[in-house]
Amino acid sequence: MSAIAAAAVHALVSIALAGAVLAAGVALALRAAPFLHPRLRYLVAVAAVLASVALPPVIAGMRDAPAAALPAVPERTGTLHLAPGGDPGQSTSASVPALPVLADVRESIAAAVARVASGPAAPWIALVWLAGAAGLLAGECRAHLRLRARRRRWRPADAELRRRAGWASPVPLFVDAEDGPFAVGLLRRAVVLPAWLDGDEAAPAARHELDHVRWRDPLVHALLRALRAALWPCPHLWYLERVAHAEREAAADRAAAALPGCDRREAAASYAAVLLRVAARGTGLRPSFSAVHHAAGALEQRIVRLFRQPAGSTLPAGLSAALVIGAGVACAVAVVPPRRAAAASSTPPPATMAAARAEREAHAPGAAASTDGERPAAAGAQKRLDFANLPGAPLEIVSATAVELREGDAARIADPVVTLVNRRGETVSEFAVAFIRDGRVTAAISDTSNVAPGASYTLRLPLLPGETEAGTIHAPAADVLVTVLEARTSSGRAWGTHTRPGIMPAVPAALAGRVTRRAREGTR
Repeated sequence: MSAIAAAAVHALVSIALAGAVLAAGVALALRAAPFLHPRLRYLVAVAAVLASVALPPVIAGMRDAPAAALPAVPERTGTLHLAPGGDPGQSTSASVPALPVLADVRESIAAAVARVASGPAAPWIALVWLAGAAGLLAGECRAHLRLRARRRRWRPADAELRRRAGWASPVPLFVDAEDGPFAVGLLRRAVVLPAWLDGDEAAPAARHELDHVRWRDPLVHALLRALRAALWPCPHLWYLERVAHAEREAAADRAAAALPGCDRREAAASYAAVLLRVAARGTGLRPSFSAVHHAAGALEQRIVRLFRQPAGSTLPAGLSAALVIGAGVACAVAVVPPRRAAAASSTPPPATMAAARAEREAHAPGAAASTDGERPAAAGAQKRLDFANLPGAPLEIVSATAVELREGDAARIADPVVTLVNRRGETVSEFAVAFIRDGRVTAAISDTSNVAPGASYTLRLPLLPGETEAGTIHAPAADVLVTVLEARTSSGRAWGTHTRPGIMPAVPAALAGRVTRRAREGTR
């Protein structure tokens, strides 16, 4: 149940993030194109709603694709790179391909979403979400049942009313003593006019509702309200549904005021009088997903738009809107966090480990890493190493130890063991851990093991038999600080300090004063 709640919360937050960006793009686009046809503006708002719901699972699924389907990543080995004499400079081991490092906002978003989705509050968030959705959907169903109950009062329009309304459509036209005007029906469409409309008022009202029917507005209206109710915690759905409603009514108003052979402003004034009378009487309906009817709240704006003349060609405005919306879609794709892997191995398959071990031994026989404990450890005192976790690091160090070897007053450490945990929402496919002494990186371990979200991984580097210098760091354990230097996720996202082949990297500038956790015991 907790896994289902975590997945549901992750999906909800992803939709809200992508939708917020898309809604901002739609708002800017519509502002940049004020004279774009209302029907096109309406389609833009509807497309943004559908994209905000459909894009996050598609993009997250693509980012969770197996690593084999992603672009090839240069192979890294679990090799210890030592600077001569413990000083920064040329590495004595084989060079390693560099990881490109970019400040990645999406990584921070993914980490925050993963923390929320996997936290103890996730089941409660999911429960509140489901309860609210059930209540809103129940309200929509009640309004729909009330409308169905009123259908018994409708009667087919007589020939005189159809003539006055200029009704030549095969869509059924009904008359109600009080309710109307509105268009109704998801599949079986119909138009209802109120009996109190005068002869000259029935024609523009009928044209308005017929435009709704022609564009299948009742069906789209029902879809938008259902999505808004089901995903009610997403503010962008409420905003975009309101924008779609306003543009839909404006488009139908324009169709109602378009009379062949009649001055546009005179027709607009005549239809504005109809709007005022409908607003004064009301439609008699509660909002529901099964009927598209008049909304009195935006009456002033609707009348103003009837008389507003386009300032010029709508082509530049349309291009501006398309560019802004395209940028919004790109930003929405960028902020969608990947899904948490439900069950992924934190260690590579045996064949991969064997190949990596063979390559390590071929390139650095004196400093080859091991994860299976086949090689004996050095004799000495086990010591804890201090460690620092940089802000935003995909992997967090939770413990670090090493064997301290003493020869008189001199001390060196060997057999470092570093345990890391993936706190992010994406699998880490390769990383490097640095050992720092006196403000300089004196050694670094790189590894290509996959560490899944929430999984831990222990990095070991035993001293080889007969070796006394290779694989050791000339420093006492108390003087060494361990940190994650760089990392790359399975989707190719990079984090950390950029390294160059054969060159020992510099200490990250953000390290000083930003240590989040450090081991405090001197012995184990």
